[in-house]
Amino acid sequence: MEETNLINTPILSKKENVAKIISIIVFSLIVTAFIATLAMDIAIAGKSIGMFIFSLFAAVIVFFVAFILFVFSCIFVFGIKLLESHGFWPITWAVTTFKQINADYTLTSSQISTFSIFRIIIFAICILSFIASIVVLSLIRAPKKEKGQPKVKTGNNKLSKAFGVISLIMSILGAFASMGALLIISALH
Repeated sequence: MEETNLINTPILSKKENVAKIISIIVFSLIVTAFIATLAMDIAIAGKSIGMFIFSLFAAVIVFFVAFILFVFSCIFVFGIKLLESHGFWPITWAVTTFKQINADYTLTSSQISTFSIFRIIIFAICILSFIASIVVLSLIRAPKKEKGQPKVKTGNNKLSKAFGVISLIMSILGAFASMGALLIISALH
């Protein structure tokens, strides 16, 4: 009985073994790069990110309160005069609140350069992962059946294909995110 189980089990070819190893390495590398990016962003700009989120939240609250005041002022007719003279003032209050809270928290030039260098490294890792994912997917491509020849049953490529596709998608998203972050930082600096 053991012999029949061994005979029916497909044996992985060298290509499939290489594809499986590369796919697991690429997936691990891309997940590690994303975790490292998150940790590095928090380490570099944690206080600024926290203040940005707080100022955004405060601006939204100020806008809602100002909008309620705006509606009440329009009900009592004097709001129309305010609207004509000052424009839509609830948004002005919200923008002013946001700018005043964020005025003291700016990134230093060393933080920006560290952030840029790290993003360039992550971008390179994403490009290499993209290329490696394409290699994995091409290695596990099903062999073509020759005319008159039976199709050779090879090993199970589901794991390699899944890791390859996920790594490919994550590397594309990571490359775009890194490039976007670099463009934003270059615009701020």
